[in-house]
Formats: sequence, structure tokens, C-alpha cells
Amino acid sequence: MDYAAVPSPWTVLAGRVLPFRRRYRVPSLMSLVLKATEIGTMADVRAAGERADLLLRPPVSRFGLTAVDAFDDIVRAGYEHARAALDGWRPD
Repeated sequence: MDYAAVPSPWTVLAGRVLPFRRRYRVPSLMSLVLKATEIGTMADVRAAGERADLLLRPPVSRFGLTAVDAFDDIVRAGYEHARAALDGWRPD
């Protein structure tokens, strides 16, 4: 979310219940918990990536952390990315 200033919880609530107030888009509690978990494991992921012979990073950033309804699209994006990356890759 990109705001000039972080809205207070009361401002967010007012935007949800009062029709004349600005409605702020804020992440859900589940998204916050998942993002915090992701950030907490980034160092481990980087270390594992440095030891890998091949590291694939499929273009899935457009999908939200809780986008379970997009499962098939996420799998397809990963599969297509892997096929393209593996075409030219040969292990040393």
C-alpha cells in the first residue's frame, strides 16, 4: 500500500462504515502474518539459493499470498518459466 501517511485504525474503520469518508485499502490480517513469515525466512532462502546449481524465480509476484483460487495459474506460470529456463541450462 502506498500512502503519504499511514492511516490510523479509526480512519480505516470510518472509511468502511461512513459513506462520505475515504475508503482505504489495507492488507488483511492473514496477508500481514504471511508476509511477516516470508520476511523472517528470507535469509535462509538466500543461503539455500547460493548453494543451488540452478535457481528459478518464476514470475508469480502478481498473485497475492492468499490467492488460492489462482492455483492453476500459479502452477502454469511456474511450469512455463521452468521449461524456458531448462531449455538452455546444462549442469557443469
